[in-house]
Amino acid sequence: MKGEQEVLFGLGTTFKVESIEMDEALNLWRIRLITTDEGAQQTHDYIQAQKEM
Repeated sequence: MKGEQEVLFGLGTTFKVESIEMDEALNLWRIRLITTDEGAQQTHDYIQAQKEM
């Protein structure tokens, strides 16, 4: 995503952190994420419980 300034994610999106590193030249943290469906059932259950409140 060269040139992107922001990235939007869906509320139900779950990630695993692949790596975290500091880019000294740019003075920023680079965080690599991988999408995963782990936790999808817990997310679904939580959303359903919130709807029932």
